[in-house]
Amino acid sequence: MRTLEGHAEAARGVCFKGDGRWALTGGEDRTVRLWNTASGQCAWTEKTSGAVLSVSLSPDGRWAAAGTYDRKVLVWQLEWEGT
Repeated sequence: MRTLEGHAEAARGVCFKGDGRWALTGGEDRTVRLWNTASGQCAWTEKTSGAVLSVSLSPDGRWAAAGTYDRKVLVWQLEWEGT
């Protein structure tokens, strides 16, 4: 088991890349974070305008999406070592 620490408030959603090496999380602290599950390190953080209620990561890890409390769906194209 690994604990991913970094959200300042409750984490509301988590989604894993198909191979399980990366996890996308979102929370009430209005951030979306991408984690290396092996090291537990946060590789990417994006601030949102509202609390994050849900997250999704494409199987290939190239796209991330989040649904926020202020009725927005945000989509990011990711460029990082895991894609």
